[in-house]
Amino acid sequence: MTQHHFKYIAFTFFLLCTTLFSCSDKNGDDGDKTQRLTLQQVVENDIDGIIRERYKVLATSTDAFYKALSALETPAMTQEQLNQVCRLFLKARGTYEKSEAFFFGANAHFSVDSDINSWPLDRLRYQQLMESNDPLDRTEGWPSGIVGWHGIEYVIFRDGKPRPTDDIKPRELKYAKTLASNLRLRCFQLHCGWNADADPRYKTELDAASLPYQSPEGTDYRSYMLTVYTPQRAAQVILTGDKGMMGLADEMARTKFGEPFEHQDADYIESPYSHTSLEDLRDNLQSISNLWYGSRNDAFDAWFKTRNPAIAKAVEEAFNKALQAINSVPEPFVKHYNDAAVKQAIEALENLGKQLEQANDFIQKHND
Repeated sequence: MTQHHFKYIAFTFFLLCTTLFSCSDKNGDDGDKTQRLTLQQVVENDIDGIIRERYKVLATSTDAFYKALSALETPAMTQEQLNQVCRLFLKARGTYEKSEAFFFGANAHFSVDSDINSWPLDRLRYQQLMESNDPLDRTEGWPSGIVGWHGIEYVIFRDGKPRPTDDIKPRELKYAKTLASNLRLRCFQLHCGWNADADPRYKTELDAASLPYQSPEGTDYRSYMLTVYTPQRAAQVILTGDKGMMGLADEMARTKFGEPFEHQDADYIESPYSHTSLEDLRDNLQSISNLWYGSRNDAFDAWFKTRNPAIAKAVEEAFNKALQAINSVPEPFVKHYNDAAVKQAIEALENLGKQLEQANDFIQKHND
């Protein structure tokens, strides 16, 4: 069983479990608890159980990747050492992709994603940098097309596999280390930005790098969102904001799938060197699903089951169809971006966005 198939089965099992669990909630004590669930609690549960927990894992995983990559030196590094670095990269990358449905708050205010996740990689500028004598100690002044995840991916992967160590030049490795240093600091911003009680070591490094992590109110973004926004406004940001659930569904449909399919051009594909483009998309879908169901079926799905079960059912069906459609696209995406299954995936994700929009419309018309 491949890693991709295992994760697909695990995600499918997750959706099934949440469905079964939510059905059991209609009976017994848990049903009474669900009846009392307010929109304010939904927002708090998503922040505490999904957003803050995911960013905590992201800080840890990007730190571990950075340290492992920093220990490599040419020509002494072995292939197994690089393979381990690649595994840590994919673990951290997957964690980040599972956060894309909540780019509101710290990510949006500090422009983190635009700094570390631009694609496609500008390979011409990359080559010019490698052939120059320009210093590689800092990313300041570098164009966004050569900064972040995909610059690192290009150095350490080729054709879906860890790159042969003999092919990696010292200047390339130095470049990747600098990107990884900036990457982890920017992810520290997300963790500290949402959690005032984050590890002080992360804050110390952010302070040393002059990177802010507090909201405009001088608080973390948990406090900011719960005090500045009404529950209805917060729900709207989460469900249909450009940096929220519907915004990500639209990006998946129109950009991550739509751009390469409509232009028939592989240059528009994200994560082409590690061949994890479809894994990114599955992780993105799980990011949306996590916010909808919460950490213990304590979010939007549970709220709608007691107020408008038809919407809960429609969103659940949209999730299932989107996952099936993504998994119908042949692997790797970089070699099958023109497959007819891609169009079906685009349509399924567009439908998911519409269902989320209808959910938000209901919330805005029904003061909780």
